Amino acid sequence: LQLALDRGTQQDWLDSTEIVIELGLCAAAFWMLIIHLRAARHPIISVGLFRNRTFVVAMILAMTVIPTIIAATALLPSILQLLLGYPVTTAGEMLIPRSIALMFSLIAGGRLMKYLDARLIVSVGISFLALSLWMHSGFDLLMDPYYIIIAGVLQGLGAGLAATIVNYLAVSAVPVELRTEAAAMFGLFRSTGGAILITISTALLARNIQINHEEIGAAISATNPNLMLAQSYGGTYFSERIAALADAEVTRQAMMVAYINDFWLMMWLMILMIPVVFLIKPLKRMRGGRPLMAAGE
Repeated sequence: LQLALDRGTQQDWLDSTEIVIELGLCAAAFWMLIIHLRAARHPIISVGLFRNRTFVVAMILAMTVIPTIIAATALLPSILQLLLGYPVTTAGEMLIPRSIALMFSLIAGGRLMKYLDARLIVSVGISFLALSLWMHSGFDLLMDPYYIIIAGVLQGLGAGLAATIVNYLAVSAVPVELRTEAAAMFGLFRSTGGAILITISTALLARNIQINHEEIGAAISATNPNLMLAQSYGGTYFSERIAALADAEVTRQAMMVAYINDFWLMMWLMILMIPVVFLIKPLKRMRGGRPLMAAGE
């Protein structure tokens, strides 16, 4: 599955024999796993894990929230360097505040669990992510660098709060004897969800660039009244050099719109995940206020 997701865009997905074979092997392996889990006396994965509501919800969040953080982070460097023209060093420096905010929220998230409901902390973290992605969807080719930094700080705060608590909930919600399996399954679902979301965002980005290029470029032609008027005054708007410059600018605009579409999609995914958080059972608390495990688990 990982190989098919990584190579699907380059190999044209189901039009490629390689991708069809890889997806077929993946489906066959998954079918064998289902039979094994139902028939084996001692399966490699305890089915009881998936009867635990808190664990299942944490897995859903791991497959959506954490991969969204990864995908959004992966898109930023190309925007800063390719579209906005920042040098590599400057682009890296602009992402430092995000990392500092992430470090701060990772530390604060665990401490806040002593005083606040874990579900509230996760929902606030996801809300920060949604707000950050909303700001990302307002990016343009002439924006102030401080806007990017503020959006990055919000993303770092949200990522730390959400990721820390989701990791904790996934493991603490299951019995002690199943926590090794729970951690392994959590890591598997998180990496698989990340691969799927990054593949989807990359595929949509490539597709939308082509669509946007065609739509924007349709306005630049010999039949455009403004260009015809300029040409009547002796303008050289259709020389090879000018045409190449126009195509480069159209491509640049098309890429920015495609990136914005990706961020917009991620924002709505985060908004949809906020009510899902409250399907988690509230945590029991010890006398010192330290969260112990999901109530009823």
